[in-house]
Amino acid sequence: MYKKQSVNIAVVNFEAIKENKTDNLNRMRKYINEAHTKNVQVLVFPEMSLAGYCSSGDSEYAVANAESTDGPSALVISELAKKFEMWIVYGGTETVNDDLKHAYNSAFICSPEGKVTSYRKIHPVEGDWCISGQRLMMLDTEWGLMGVGISQDTYCSPEIARIYRANGCIAYLNLSALESFDNFQCYYSTHLEHLVSRDGMICASANLTGAGGPNGSNKFAGGSCVISPIPHYIKYMAGKADNTEPGLYTAGVDLTSISPESLITATFFKPQLYSELYQELADKVSSGRKLTYTSTVAKGPRVANVQCVTTWGNKAANLRMMIQYIEQAAKEKTDMIVFPEMALTGYAYSEPADDGNTMQFKESEVLPGKSSNLLSEYAQKYGMYIIYGFPEIKNRRIYNSAAILSPDGKQASFQKIHGILDEIKWATDGTKPNMLETEWGKMGISICMDGHNVPELGRYYAANGCTILIHLTATNYGGQYNPSKLPWYRQGRMGSYTIRDGMAVVSSNLLGKELENNPFAVYGGSSVTITKHTKTNNPRWGAPINMNGTNRAPYMTEPHMYITNLDMSGLGFDSSQFKPQLYANEYKKLEMLKKALLTKADSPK
Repeated sequence: MYKKQSVNIAVVNFEAIKENKTDNLNRMRKYINEAHTKNVQVLVFPEMSLAGYCSSGDSEYAVANAESTDGPSALVISELAKKFEMWIVYGGTETVNDDLKHAYNSAFICSPEGKVTSYRKIHPVEGDWCISGQRLMMLDTEWGLMGVGISQDTYCSPEIARIYRANGCIAYLNLSALESFDNFQCYYSTHLEHLVSRDGMICASANLTGAGGPNGSNKFAGGSCVISPIPHYIKYMAGKADNTEPGLYTAGVDLTSISPESLITATFFKPQLYSELYQELADKVSSGRKLTYTSTVAKGPRVANVQCVTTWGNKAANLRMMIQYIEQAAKEKTDMIVFPEMALTGYAYSEPADDGNTMQFKESEVLPGKSSNLLSEYAQKYGMYIIYGFPEIKNRRIYNSAAILSPDGKQASFQKIHGILDEIKWATDGTKPNMLETEWGKMGISICMDGHNVPELGRYYAANGCTILIHLTATNYGGQYNPSKLPWYRQGRMGSYTIRDGMAVVSSNLLGKELENNPFAVYGGSSVTITKHTKTNNPRWGAPINMNGTNRAPYMTEPHMYITNLDMSGLGFDSSQFKPQLYANEYKKLEMLKKALLTKADSPK
């Protein structure tokens, strides 16, 4: 919980010149003095800002310029931090005790009391000289906890931000040294905006800019910014992703825009499940299994992504609508058709009638059942996968489920794991992921919050070899429907699975109004089918996302069926930036914390 209502945060678009550490330090001091004149309370410099960025070919330089937390540069900056009562975070290489050949890529943290600590990059890509850090770091500031990450820790590992937020962090401080490349803005902004909107905390990200090598061989992209969550959206408070100008960018952030509640108190946050999933992956690694996968096919399925309006509580009408789309998809020779969450019956909750039974209970079905058997005939007739949302009754419980009907007549279901809002009044949360083997590779299934707000499930799928993520949703906008913001929301949330985890995404959303006088029964459409954009593929950073035309007006807000030939080129998961044992351990701690909090809340006053 925040302790004060506002904080002044600044980030520096900093040009760090190699072989000129003294000059770098002097310019850092000038920025610190400027920050003081602007009443900055938290100041963030980029990754390796002190001596310049060191890559795999800079082993000797990186180690030679490494300092400890009580080294000369830390002494200078910590004195200024104490003098100005300011938190100052800067990047540099850090010495390793009794090791003259290696160093850490670290964030040096100088507190207003003049104390210096360090966070060591957990997912380094700088080469053999750089040793991986093993612990997270949260700063206990007068405004609340703030987590620290460096570059790939932020872009490739959403678990770290999630763990910080679950521990109560209000802000994430990201130090970065991303070079300019074709896809920089897409790569950079998608990750940061997703972090802010998903986890509901400030992100202050400082990136190097300008020429970085001895002869200007590196061209860094800048983009330093401060982003804050606001209801249903995010806001750039300072800087922007396409800004390359060196300088100090300051923001006064209203902390009341951040929920005072920690993520850990949310009913949909399930650290025990995540701990179990990541421990399973960690056990595979310890037994010698590799978690790096590449798509074995380039030509994926021809997919029909349906954005439809349902008739609430009327299965017969909805089945007719679905069959019309299926017949149309068959004419288009599609291999797979995906309908939204609860397409069979409608999604919205309404207070039950006198019998006490919700619409979802009354219309629920077993699997196989009457509707699935009917639709399965079409799946077999047309050699097509049919996936749709429905209320499933199983062991006398009702689930928000996805039916998966295969061309060979097999039927399976996935029960949504993360229920939310009024949904929890009728639906039981599922407990198990579901992966389907297809001729194009493995395919993972998720529903709404499972994909929008919970990257852990998608990461589990990707680490198990899935190259396609099917996502059914009934995304509403709480009565604050704004079409101009829909593409951002859907593109950022779902696009991260493609950019970061290497999966094509098919995400189908409901459209229109189901019930009157219910702000949560209005759905925004913006269904998306996402692959990598192979024409400008950069093997180091990955391709930008290709929306395949699915984010274009007017179709995003009209009933529509998008037909896409999924290009599987470049898809696959890179486990070099994945540490399942670390995450499993941290989620285990969070599960213990959550149990303790729940026990305390349930105790007699």
